[in-house]
Amino acid sequence: REMYSAEVDKESFLEAKKLYQGFPRLTRLLEGCSRKLLPLKREGGAWRELPEGEGLAAFTLQLQELCEALEGLPESHPDWTGSRETAEFYSTVRTFLSVWEKLDGHYRVYTELTKDERFRVHLFCVDPSEELLKCCRLGYSTILFSATFLPISYYRELLFGSSSEVLLAGVLSPFDSERRFLGICSDISARYSRRTDETYRKYAGCITRVINGKPGNYLVFFPSYSFMEKVAQFCSFDDGIGLLMQDANMSEPERERFLEAFSTDGSVSVGFCVMGGIFSEGIDLKGSALIGVLVIGTGLAAINPRQELLRKYYADSGRDGFAWSYLYPGMNRVTQAVGRLIRTSEDRGIALLLDDRFLRRDHLALFPPEWNNYSVFQADQADRAVEAFWLREETE
Repeated sequence: REMYSAEVDKESFLEAKKLYQGFPRLTRLLEGCSRKLLPLKREGGAWRELPEGEGLAAFTLQLQELCEALEGLPESHPDWTGSRETAEFYSTVRTFLSVWEKLDGHYRVYTELTKDERFRVHLFCVDPSEELLKCCRLGYSTILFSATFLPISYYRELLFGSSSEVLLAGVLSPFDSERRFLGICSDISARYSRRTDETYRKYAGCITRVINGKPGNYLVFFPSYSFMEKVAQFCSFDDGIGLLMQDANMSEPERERFLEAFSTDGSVSVGFCVMGGIFSEGIDLKGSALIGVLVIGTGLAAINPRQELLRKYYADSGRDGFAWSYLYPGMNRVTQAVGRLIRTSEDRGIALLLDDRFLRRDHLALFPPEWNNYSVFQADQADRAVEAFWLREETE
């Protein structure tokens, strides 16, 4: 969706005047683009949908003139050398115009006033399937492989629409499910309506009992940074257990240090992470580098205007709007997180789903086939629920 979407904000045109000092025509065009968006800003409020780009015609014409002027700058001023900032600004302008030309029923246009008072226009591609299919048709064949294409019919339509060219194939996990304990907590939930200090304490108690009961390296995935921080303040781990917490703006060296803490040298680390973030996919912690994954919540995206555009689009096209925009992507985040646990045939560990909604029929129907051997437990019995698994593993 992001590949085929675009956005601009009103303030960036005035800021760009500093990049093009000494070019009066560019300055006038930049000011003109900003002025063309002013009526929409006055009428828009915090968020407003513009059916078929209503009200943007004059702006896009001005933006096209600006784009042509930017493209002609190197020729008209051979001595001018642009900067990284000018290249990025031009790319933003060109991308917006390119996407504007694609606008059809697969797009939704809306304006947004951000918390820092920046007025943005979004061309949001709600359904990129036709564009993706065009790309794939340029090759002889395309093979898409993932352990989390579930339900597979959803991903088929999401990626390629109703095309009959797509073939589906599924294989079972090669790993022995008996080397992994899967448990679902039946009396705890991360629903918005239940997010109180009592809930945070209950989660903290459950997490603490499991980890103190079997010290080792664990990853705990939360629905948000706020939820993670509130639970962390109630956790009390035994001496020798180090707690690391994902930060929203971690640099590459900071990410590497975070993962390096999950070594096999005997030290014990617990990582608190956000579901769907940088540590929930694409990392391989093998053997004792990771012995447990705990997932808090069902991965549902927060309700916001953008998600609601998706829900309405799919509902209007005859699909289950809630499932397509919230449930299926949420379960994808869950399976991605649990997938950090077993990376080789020798690995073993526990995966705990800490939310009673996982026991609902709509969630159980989305479980991978190898998740059919789950156990159910209550939060204050979490350590006992996994005790038998660890005893069995230690005696084998």
